[in-house]
Amino acid sequence: MNGPALERVVAYTLPDNWASRRVMEKCAFTYDRRIEAQGVGQVLYRLDGHRFGAEHAATLRPRKPL
Repeated sequence: MNGPALERVVAYTLPDNWASRRVMEKCAFTYDRRIEAQGVGQVLYRLDGHRFGAEHAATLRPRKPL
């Protein structure tokens, strides 16, 4: 079953959460910019589709809202 391929996956964390930032970097995410999310300053990382391959991107599904 093929679904739509994702162009980008994003993740964010607190700027001083070095453990989470390191995990994102080990997963091939790259730092993008500082943002404000949930009323707090955060750092945004992203993983573009070309970095993890179209075949892998097709297996990812957007998360359902909680």
